[in-house]
Amino acid sequence: MSATQSDLAVPGFTDIVEALSEPALLCRRGGEVLTVNRAARRYLQLGYSALQHIGDLPWQKKHKLYNWLQLALIQDSTVKGKAILDISGNQQWLHISCTGVKHSTTGVPEWIMLRISSNQNSAVFRFKELTMKFASLNKQLKVEKHHSSTDPLTGLRNRRFFYHIMKSRYQAHNNARFIGSICLIDIDHFKKVNDRLGHTVGDRVLIEVADELRRQCRREDIVCRWGGEEFLLFLAYSPLSESANVLQRIQQAIKERVHCEAEQPFKITVSAGLVELDRSLDDAINLCDDALYAAKQNGRDRIEVKTY
Repeated sequence: MSATQSDLAVPGFTDIVEALSEPALLCRRGGEVLTVNRAARRYLQLGYSALQHIGDLPWQKKHKLYNWLQLALIQDSTVKGKAILDISGNQQWLHISCTGVKHSTTGVPEWIMLRISSNQNSAVFRFKELTMKFASLNKQLKVEKHHSSTDPLTGLRNRRFFYHIMKSRYQAHNNARFIGSICLIDIDHFKKVNDRLGHTVGDRVLIEVADELRRQCRREDIVCRWGGEEFLLFLAYSPLSESANVLQRIQQAIKERVHCEAEQPFKITVSAGLVELDRSLDDAINLCDDALYAAKQNGRDRIEVKTY
């Protein structure tokens, strides 16, 4: 015979509780749960291991449910009320009635049966709980999406985001040929910065260059860290002449505002390649890369423009 059955004065009382159509629990004086019937397991969304989940309910003396249990024992009557309980990590709003179960020999209430009633307030609470869970999950997804599309060092968008957003822009413009210009920017002699001054200084240079690119570009433009010390700009609806002026301003601003703290000043300059986006995106990026390579080969700290 199980401990639960031996503790009960009425033979088969656990079977009676199990057979009830309404959710019910049977507890000892101290609040220890002896059994949870099928209706309660279903209502509270618990499996067959219900006692493992519900055995740690907040039966502390300061909790009002503990007081109801004691009143049901002392007054030998049914005590009713509403309480929010934590079930398997989920808070639920429940209407509960507590009734003492007398010992057959002594006639003294030794156990308490808790009945849980389903009501509109409980449904409203569950709806609010689900709404909060959905909002939390949605917030988490937004954070994860942001992290997947953002460079962690500079805070700029990354290559993955660029391809995603450009696909959307092409579709929005019915694959129109011209929608702006593409620029690739590379920090000159960046390896020397890392080798001579350390990667901490190199990271700070990347951050400062990124900040300058943000300042110089418009809201509708896209600024990405393309990889390493390379950055990509998409200048929306900007023809080559205007884009070249933007790049010149960027070059001058970086020379004036981006500095390396060292015993011997290390001047930061950038080279850039520029093309007009009037063909496929991949073709434009490849051509822009050729333009950047030409700027490097022709002395750095310069802009090279390529056309198809």
